[in-house]
Amino acid sequence: MTSADVTPPRDLAVALGSVASATDALIVELAVARLCAEFGVPGRLRHPELVTAWITTMKQDSRFVIAAAEVAQVAADSLNVVRLIGT
Repeated sequence: MTSADVTPPRDLAVALGSVASATDALIVELAVARLCAEFGVPGRLRHPELVTAWITTMKQDSRFVIAAAEVAQVAADSLNVVRLIGT
């Protein structure tokens, strides 16, 4: 089972409509990509429309991707801690 199997559909209109939503979506995608890579789970970008929102947001804020990646790293690390505690 991959995240694509269990991820609920997103309201792309909302994701495309605000910087905060675009940021949230990028954080999730980066964290999922990192965890999939770490655990050998194949994955793919399911919502290419989000890339347009990310590019638009990057034009407004040059640190957008870096900031999102930092938060995604913390999220992925936190999930790994929870996983380790549960084992």
